[in-house]
Amino acid sequence: EASARVPLLVSGPGVRGGGRVTHPVELVDLYPTICDWVGADAPPDLDGESLAPLLEGRTADRQKDTARSELLGKNENTQFRMVRDQRWKYVEFPVAPFRLFDLEEDPEEEIDLGGSPPPEAPLGKLKGLLHQEGSFETIAKARENARARTDRSPSRTRGATQYRLADGRVIEGDAGLYSEENLL
Repeated sequence: EASARVPLLVSGPGVRGGGRVTHPVELVDLYPTICDWVGADAPPDLDGESLAPLLEGRTADRQKDTARSELLGKNENTQFRMVRDQRWKYVEFPVAPFRLFDLEEDPEEEIDLGGSPPPEAPLGKLKGLLHQEGSFETIAKARENARARTDRSPSRTRGATQYRLADGRVIEGDAGLYSEENLL
């Protein structure tokens, strides 16, 4: 939770000062929010949803109630995908059993409920949200296919910032930062 739940501070016209939003949000929500603020239509099929209703105190207008995070580097021992709602957090790995936490009862994530999930846990919903994007194998294959289409050799990036585009391509967002000429 410490790596995925980071503060997002927003200031501007129409934003309540000193307010706090407890709904899960993602950085992908920023682009539709900016579009909303400037009166532009956000492109269809974005993963994000405007934060304007939350920032204006209209929490009932927010449709999205989950946030996701993932680390999909080359080492499968460090890969994970996570989705959480206000109460539950589901984490899956390619080489280890999934983990489930009740963030209301266990905000420090000390009790893994993955071995015997409580009946009220929305396990199917949370799993389904991650699996909409495919399995770890599907994502790895998409990455390989994207590299093959661009005639790029595998990146030597040491970073893990990758973006999966709507057409399935996976691009590395920080490869340029870690090129040989930038590493002094």
